[in-house]
Amino acid sequence: MSNEVWVSSIMSDSSYGKQGAREKYFNRPWAPASDMYESWQDADFSITHQYKKGINVGRENLTEAMFVFDKKKWSRIKDFFYAGNFMAVKGRLAEVLHQFDLGDGALYEFPVYEADQKTLAEGGPYYVLSFGCIKDTVDISQSKNLRKVFDSKYDRYDKWSDYGDLKDGEMAVYTRIT
Repeated sequence: MSNEVWVSSIMSDSSYGKQGAREKYFNRPWAPASDMYESWQDADFSITHQYKKGINVGRENLTEAMFVFDKKKWSRIKDFFYAGNFMAVKGRLAEVLHQFDLGDGALYEFPVYEADQKTLAEGGPYYVLSFGCIKDTVDISQSKNLRKVFDSKYDRYDKWSDYGDLKDGEMAVYTRIT
């Protein structure tokens, strides 16, 4: 067991847009090949809201597939990217995540196609990440430089964020001995 905690600001990084690919959700048409996000693609924003809260929304509600319409932009994606509204991974990050218990969540392999929407793109396999392991681990009273983003009156729990420059030792977590 490690005495270290890994904290990511990935959810607040807007540089993951404009990746040269478009998504398709189950029982819906392909999104247009453009860098503009088409919000009509996600018919039920409550699914996205539940997903962002860490609730497993089921494979049928996640991105079904993607296609690459701009190879130059797509070539810049890293091991983490967005597949529509949902987080996706590939490469070394996928290998690391496969080693962990994701609770009720999972990594679901999904196809990424070339512009013809038939030929599989290189660089896979690709996985859409489904959460399902909500944990109450941050000790807010002992942490520094955190701000409340959402209040529990709107969700089942408060949501906190850092100010973008969290330093080692500023976030305290509960430890449980099993």
